[in-house]
Amino acid sequence: MKVEQQTGITSEMILQSLGEGIQCLDLDGYVSFTNPVAARMVGFAVEDLIGRRQHDVMRHSRSDGNLFEFNSCPVCSRLRDGLTHGGDNVNFFRKDDSSFLAEYLCNPIRKGRKLLGVVMSFRDVSQRRREQEALVSLKKAVETMQIGVTITDPDGEILYTNPAEAQMHGYELEEVIGQNVRIFAPRELWDPLTLDEIRKIKSLRRETVNRRKDGTIFPISLTSDAVLNADGDPIAIVSTSENITERKRAEEALRHAYDELDLRVRERTMELTESIALLQEQISKRRH
Repeated sequence: MKVEQQTGITSEMILQSLGEGIQCLDLDGYVSFTNPVAARMVGFAVEDLIGRRQHDVMRHSRSDGNLFEFNSCPVCSRLRDGLTHGGDNVNFFRKDDSSFLAEYLCNPIRKGRKLLGVVMSFRDVSQRRREQEALVSLKKAVETMQIGVTITDPDGEILYTNPAEAQMHGYELEEVIGQNVRIFAPRELWDPLTLDEIRKIKSLRRETVNRRKDGTIFPISLTSDAVLNADGDPIAIVSTSENITERKRAEEALRHAYDELDLRVRERTMELTESIALLQEQISKRRH
């Protein structure tokens, strides 16, 4: 009460301005209070929700769209147990029959020992769930790639590496997480970058050499990109690497074959030149 007197801010004003839906339900699930956010989220006017059973209006359903019965609904079946409960796997339906995945939390309302109902807060987490699922799919895709992928912080600490990267360097995954990325490079190539240099990294492609756990050196094709925050400061570096040993061998074999061919052509040309010169000499002698 003192806070209200000092600031003029009432509890109802706070509830009305929260960014998530707030409703008070009695023990039978009837709505006694709803804030405007909750009403907007389900497409109803506030007055259309008051006095109605929430389960009938918002029709809680499973992720496959099948509606819960009131007594088996995870939201409503526990209104009388007096315990805090919540979840993020229930769909709430809107007035237009569209639905959204809700994250909800129910806290009991008591007057002394008497249980009066619950106050429920909920928010639409559909986008968050889609992003989580996309992230899982992306992680799976990266984990099955045949090229190495490593993410480090600006200081070079390895935050993530995929199985291909670890295997390429002769490590188990758990051996490299938290290590400095220098474990992949020969000591003579240890050259820490400044933050300004990191900011400028964008699709930086180069061929270099890396070092395996057993100390052997092999050639790689490396591409790096800096991840910047909203202020333009680097927060991570994402690198992809490919073992190009076989490609280098093929290139070397091709160069060797070219050199051999070039040598043979030059030798043959010399032989032909000598033969032509000898023939011309013989013809000249016959004429005289």
